[in-house]
Amino acid sequence: MHPHEYQKRKDTPGGGRVGFGPPRSKRTEQIDPRAFGLTKPVYSVAETLDLLHISRAGFYAAVKNGAIRIVKRGKSSLVYADDIAAYLTSLRAA
Repeated sequence: MHPHEYQKRKDTPGGGRVGFGPPRSKRTEQIDPRAFGLTKPVYSVAETLDLLHISRAGFYAAVKNGAIRIVKRGKSSLVYADDIAAYLTSLRAA
């Protein structure tokens, strides 16, 4: 990647990657994940699929349209319990 492309990508929220929204500190609404029975702070993609009863393709479609955010930790993709709770709340509102 050319250096000027790196700077442009670095300046965008989430580094220009799909499904990576603004930093967690900029979220406006705080939802208690325990209200949905979520006891762990983060979940793997497989655990999230089991919790939400959706397919992997459906999960990544939700990530692509910004409904769910994922965080990369090495090779692993993780989902914060807060983000799962926000997704479930958005389904209720729809």
